[in-house]
Amino acid sequence: MKTRMGFISNSSTTSFCIMGIIINSDEVKRLAKKKKMDTWDYFETYLEGNGLDVEMEDQQWTVGLSIEKLGSNETRQGFHDKVEIMLKNVIGYQFNKLEDHNVNIIIGQVNS
Repeated sequence: MKTRMGFISNSSTTSFCIMGIIINSDEVKRLAKKKKMDTWDYFETYLEGNGLDVEMEDQQWTVGLSIEKLGSNETRQGFHDKVEIMLKNVIGYQFNKLEDHNVNIIIGQVNS
Protein backbone atom coordinates (compact mmCIF):
# COMPACT_ATOMS: atom_id res chain seq x y z
CA MET A 1 0.00 0.00 0.00
CA LYS A 2 1.31 3.45 -0.95
CA THR A 3 0.78 6.49 1.21
CA ARG A 4 0.65 9.88 -0.44
CA MET A 5 2.21 12.59 1.71
CA GLY A 6 1.60 15.62 -0.54
CA PHE A 7 -1.48 17.73 -1.18
CA ILE A 8 -4.42 15.77 -2.59
CA SER A 9 -7.53 17.39 -4.01
CA ASN A 10 -10.34 15.92 -6.03
CA SER A 11 -12.54 18.97 -5.69
CA SER A 12 -12.48 22.54 -6.85
CA THR A 13 -14.61 23.81 -3.96
CA THR A 14 -13.77 25.41 -0.63
CA SER A 15 -16.05 24.99 2.37
CA PHE A 16 -16.81 27.70 4.90
CA CYS A 17 -18.69 28.05 8.18
CA ILE A 18 -19.61 31.59 9.20
CA MET A 19 -21.77 33.00 11.98
CA GLY A 20 -23.52 35.79 10.13
CA ILE A 21 -26.14 36.72 7.57
CA ILE A 22 -26.78 36.15 3.88
CA ILE A 23 -27.18 39.27 1.75
CA ASN A 24 -28.37 38.98 -1.85
CA SER A 25 -26.53 40.85 -4.62
CA ASP A 26 -29.22 43.54 -4.95
CA GLU A 27 -28.92 44.36 -1.24
CA VAL A 28 -25.10 44.45 -1.49
CA LYS A 29 -25.36 46.89 -4.42
CA ARG A 30 -27.76 49.07 -2.42
CA LEU A 31 -25.48 49.06 0.64
CA ALA A 32 -22.41 49.83 -1.51
CA LYS A 33 -24.24 52.70 -3.20
CA LYS A 34 -25.03 54.23 0.22
CA LYS A 35 -21.27 54.27 0.90
CA LYS A 36 -20.59 55.61 -2.62
CA MET A 37 -18.54 52.51 -3.47
CA ASP A 38 -18.75 49.88 -6.16
CA THR A 39 -19.67 46.37 -5.06
CA TRP A 40 -16.10 44.98 -5.00
CA ASP A 41 -14.73 47.95 -3.06
CA TYR A 42 -17.56 47.52 -0.56
CA PHE A 43 -16.64 43.84 -0.26
CA GLU A 44 -12.84 44.14 -0.15
CA THR A 45 -12.26 47.53 1.43
CA TYR A 46 -15.23 48.14 3.65
CA LEU A 47 -16.57 44.80 4.96
CA GLU A 48 -13.26 42.94 5.19
CA GLY A 49 -11.48 46.12 6.28
CA ASN A 50 -13.82 46.25 9.27
CA GLY A 51 -12.92 42.72 10.34
CA LEU A 52 -15.78 40.77 8.76
CA ASP A 53 -15.38 37.57 6.77
CA VAL A 54 -17.17 37.50 3.43
CA GLU A 55 -17.91 34.63 1.03
CA MET A 56 -19.81 34.91 -2.25
CA GLU A 57 -21.83 31.96 -3.50
CA ASP A 58 -24.53 31.94 -6.20
CA GLN A 59 -25.15 35.71 -6.15
CA GLN A 60 -25.45 35.73 -2.37
CA TRP A 61 -22.93 37.13 0.08
CA THR A 62 -22.38 35.50 3.45
CA VAL A 63 -21.10 38.15 5.86
CA GLY A 64 -20.03 37.63 9.48
CA LEU A 65 -17.21 35.91 11.32
CA SER A 66 -15.68 32.54 10.59
CA ILE A 67 -16.42 29.98 13.28
CA GLU A 68 -12.64 29.58 13.57
CA LYS A 69 -12.64 32.97 15.34
CA LEU A 70 -14.81 31.62 18.18
CA GLY A 71 -12.71 32.03 21.33
CA SER A 72 -11.97 28.97 23.46
CA ASN A 73 -13.76 30.55 26.44
CA GLU A 74 -16.51 32.17 24.37
CA THR A 75 -20.06 30.81 24.39
CA ARG A 76 -22.08 30.36 21.22
CA GLN A 77 -24.47 33.09 22.40
CA GLY A 78 -21.58 35.41 23.22
CA PHE A 79 -20.11 34.86 19.73
CA HIS A 80 -23.54 35.38 18.15
CA ASP A 81 -23.99 38.68 20.02
CA LYS A 82 -20.48 39.85 19.04
CA VAL A 83 -21.19 39.12 15.36
CA GLU A 84 -24.55 40.88 15.50
CA ILE A 85 -22.99 43.99 17.08
CA MET A 86 -20.21 44.01 14.46
CA LEU A 87 -22.73 43.71 11.62
CA LYS A 88 -24.89 46.49 13.04
CA ASN A 89 -21.84 48.74 13.50
CA VAL A 90 -20.47 48.10 10.00
CA ILE A 91 -23.73 48.00 8.03
CA GLY A 92 -25.37 50.62 10.25
CA TYR A 93 -29.04 51.45 10.39
CA GLN A 94 -29.52 49.59 7.10
CA PHE A 95 -28.96 46.29 8.98
CA ASN A 96 -32.59 45.98 10.15
CA LYS A 97 -33.84 46.75 6.62
CA LEU A 98 -32.13 43.69 5.14
CA GLU A 99 -34.48 40.95 3.95
CA ASP A 100 -33.18 38.40 6.47
CA HIS A 101 -31.04 40.07 9.10
CA ASN A 102 -31.18 37.18 11.57
CA VAL A 103 -27.67 36.06 12.52
CA ASN A 104 -27.22 32.29 12.09
CA ILE A 105 -24.53 29.70 11.47
CA ILE A 106 -24.14 29.35 7.70
CA ILE A 107 -22.28 26.47 6.09
CA GLY A 108 -21.54 26.58 2.39
CA GLN A 109 -19.13 25.94 -0.43
CA VAL A 110 -17.47 28.25 -2.91
CA ASN A 111 -16.35 26.95 -6.29
CA SER A 112 -12.77 27.89 -6.99
